[in-house]
Amino acid sequence: MPQAAFSAVESAPAAEFSTLSASLQWRILDTLFGQIHSLFAAAPAILLCGGLAFARTGAAWLAAWTGVSLAVLAARGFWIWAYHRRPHVDPPAFWLRRFEIGAWVTSVLWSVASIALLSEHDPLAALTIMNVQAGYALAAAVRNSVVPRIALAQVYLILIPAILCCLATGDVFYIIYALLLFTYVSAAKAIVRHLGQQTLTLLVARERMSDLIEQSESSNAQLAAANAKLERLANIDGLTGIANRRSFDASLARCWRQGLREPGPLSLLLLDIDHFKLFNDSRGHQAGDECLRQIARTVEQTARRPEDHVARYGGEEFAVILPDTDAAGATAVAERIRATIAALMIPHPLSGAGFVTASIGVATYRPRGDQHPEIMLALADEALYEAKLAGRNRSRTATRVGASDPVHSAE
Repeated sequence: MPQAAFSAVESAPAAEFSTLSASLQWRILDTLFGQIHSLFAAAPAILLCGGLAFARTGAAWLAAWTGVSLAVLAARGFWIWAYHRRPHVDPPAFWLRRFEIGAWVTSVLWSVASIALLSEHDPLAALTIMNVQAGYALAAAVRNSVVPRIALAQVYLILIPAILCCLATGDVFYIIYALLLFTYVSAAKAIVRHLGQQTLTLLVARERMSDLIEQSESSNAQLAAANAKLERLANIDGLTGIANRRSFDASLARCWRQGLREPGPLSLLLLDIDHFKLFNDSRGHQAGDECLRQIARTVEQTARRPEDHVARYGGEEFAVILPDTDAAGATAVAERIRATIAALMIPHPLSGAGFVTASIGVATYRPRGDQHPEIMLALADEALYEAKLAGRNRSRTATRVGASDPVHSAE
């Protein structure tokens, strides 16, 4: 509920049910239809009052009144049961009307009993019934105060006829009792005004709290999505659209840890575009950027396994992590990448080949707990350097399978 609406409810003496939000209307109905315990308490009261009055007067209509009253209570109990299994298509006003009718009919029955008993000229029976119904009226005012028109209607229907009938007898005792009942009416009105406002304010506060919780959950979800997006962006190279150096470092560390848990060969490729500075100088930086994007896509498509990790290592260098791949497999991937880049035939007049080529260094290692993944970077970098010394546009493989094994290079 908006803040303005909440303030309006706080300052108003009572709010019409139809002016409230649908969710608040259902909260009010939950309060009204949560009174099954009051029906269980009313049933023995009706039986006792009806039985006492019948024993005192012998009037047959009291048995009928008792039966009808119990039937009305049963109907109201059924409506409570039906409410809690209600179809979602029924509007709140439909259920409010049902509750209202049940409350009014019950009030009329109590009023009829007191009026009829006055005609029986049995003060004990009449006063007993009127005392019980006065208590019932005050209890109804408390229970239903959140909807003033229901609560006040019950009070008026129960007590006003009894007051008028007591005054009509002309008996001083009944007149005094009528004045006492009138104080019940005044007290009930004050109760309805005070408790009704307090209950409604509490329900509105709960609705606001629910809205705030929902908004908070929505904001948290949006924040989590934004953070996830930022995390993805933080791991993506802005130029090529593949993983960046930050993502590469995290992936290499993760693959190294996995290799410690599940011993097996881990391979790393370091790729450098041959004479890329000359390419930039001769063709311009825009052409250089496009060249980097083309090669990034090519490398990513050539390293086809889902677990392989392709990243821009820096400048014109790219890296490929190949988990659970031995030296032969890594060399085959490197050669496939090198050949695919050459097949792009990106013009490079200042290169010996006349088109863009790449040199690749390959390192294969079995992770050990007493070493770090940086050793693989050093091995791959050494192999890349050897590939460049050998004339570029080729790959070299440095293989080490254990901490004490020698490093050797192979084409």
